[in-house]
Amino acid sequence: MDSSPTSLASLSERELHELRQQALGYLKQHQIQTRIENVLNHLCIQRPDDVFGYLASGLQEYCQPPAISRLDAYPTINSDGCDVTKVDVYVTYKNETKVVASALSSHQPLELQASKVDDLQPLYEQRKTAIGRCCEHITGPIQDRLGGENAGLQLAVDDALRKFADELAAQEKARSEEDATGGLQQSIDFESGKQTPAKIKSGKDSVRSQKKDAKKGRGASIEVIQNDPPEVFPPGSDAISVTSKAICLAGAALKEVPLYQHIAECSARQEDRTYSLPLPLVTVFEHGKTAPGKLALIKEFLLFPSERFTFHEGIGHIARVCRRLKDVIYISSKQAAAAKNVTATGAVLPTLEKLEQALDMLQDAITGCGLTPGDDLRIALAVGAHQAFDLEKGRYEVATGLAKSPMDMVPFYDDLLKKYPSIRILIDPIRREDRDAWMTLAETISDRCLVIGEAGIKCASSLVAGEEDSSLLNGICTRFDRRTTVSDVVSLSRMYKDSTKHLILTATQETTNDTLLVDLAIGLNLAFVRMGGMFRGEATLLISHCIQAEKELDSKSLLKLRSPVPFEKLNRPLLDDVATAAPTPSEERATKSPTKKSTSPRDTTKSD
Repeated sequence: MDSSPTSLASLSERELHELRQQALGYLKQHQIQTRIENVLNHLCIQRPDDVFGYLASGLQEYCQPPAISRLDAYPTINSDGCDVTKVDVYVTYKNETKVVASALSSHQPLELQASKVDDLQPLYEQRKTAIGRCCEHITGPIQDRLGGENAGLQLAVDDALRKFADELAAQEKARSEEDATGGLQQSIDFESGKQTPAKIKSGKDSVRSQKKDAKKGRGASIEVIQNDPPEVFPPGSDAISVTSKAICLAGAALKEVPLYQHIAECSARQEDRTYSLPLPLVTVFEHGKTAPGKLALIKEFLLFPSERFTFHEGIGHIARVCRRLKDVIYISSKQAAAAKNVTATGAVLPTLEKLEQALDMLQDAITGCGLTPGDDLRIALAVGAHQAFDLEKGRYEVATGLAKSPMDMVPFYDDLLKKYPSIRILIDPIRREDRDAWMTLAETISDRCLVIGEAGIKCASSLVAGEEDSSLLNGICTRFDRRTTVSDVVSLSRMYKDSTKHLILTATQETTNDTLLVDLAIGLNLAFVRMGGMFRGEATLLISHCIQAEKELDSKSLLKLRSPVPFEKLNRPLLDDVATAAPTPSEERATKSPTKKSTSPRDTTKSD
């Protein structure tokens, strides 16, 4: 019925009466009169300056919840010039449908998965295909499952995403089993990393190696344990993480609260309403086996501040040290060019011959800034154990001409920590496949240095499901990618907090356009966040966001300094625990092998 003033004048008394009754029924159905009277009563008591702003805010609580109406996904280009997926979240709220948030998917650089340039082009094509599959997942089955869901209920959204991820994995497994023909084949998704199988020596080679080792006084040869295979993900699995991220950003935007507060509310932290900013782990030097110089063992040299500093103070000290190091390297005639070599992580790539060379440079720079190594600023080393391990020789290449067996790495690190007590974190010091050496190292140094795992660690969703043994770790480094959801990180933070272990969120080498990494760390009160290097745009974004959050929380009296990070001594599991524990993949392979007998490096190796 037309309700314009002109048409109302032409209505009969009966028609007007019916219209009034319909209007009254509509008002009563939605409790409009009661709710408006309630807001007006509060308005008269509060008497705010912005009357209509107060009315709008008061009536907003009666609005229907924001509903996801559409997900749009399409390929775009990241800072490395590579294809990534972008997701736009359309939400219907207050009778209006619009884009509320967007997010980009995260990927590891393809150069890390190729041994030569000719291998890169197929990888680029595979990523392009995977991103196409990712977009199809988001605009198809994921949109069907999330359509109409409340955009502010992150746990419900992530639960739907997890179920889809499980179905996707089951479909991919069935397809792989169906396609497998002609002997044992293994197909690994290019996104899960490049697998390098160990070369098993023949009998003659083994004897020749033993004779060579005997001449050099090294004793018996080492039974090499192969690297565990990487975790396999179906193509397009990044649809899970990027959708979860986008919905989380949308939820915070709709609630008009900081992202870290929205995450804290999702985690239901009831025991403590205060926040502590994470300690930033900043990469100063990047190196590794392929870098210039003889040093091969260490991938990254990182700094982090003492807990007694605010975030602003701590990151300021690290920035001063980074500038001083870059200036020192630039002034050096031999390393002037290295000061201009900034890696994708935003770190300097100097030429390093020995491990002590880099550590002395770091400590001298800290002292030169009027700070104390180990007290004001601490050192963390990200070790490239898997990259430095020679599967043929069964030894770690510390530097050119210097190789050590797994058990020999234990006294090596012990002596290093005694000489440089400012080292407080070691990430992947030894391959965890060398279990005996890892257990011995953890027992030896964990009371003064955190032993953190990264390589071979499963994604957060698998960790939550209990598919990882972290008994001999002080914590893990993980990234927000693949099938990881915000709820997975929330659950993992609870698990690790209960077991006094550390969850360290790590930035990818690709630049992102959001602050989810640090907001997760702030909202979940994580002790550390690994931010990459200082000399890249993303560092500016993350650092300024943390400083802003610190100021906001301080103004609301919700900020407290972080308590000192404890060092939990890790002990070798009891024999009963070892007997009942689930075998690792490498142990399963050793058990199934009819021709080779797994021998512990401790039993067969003498110190160099």
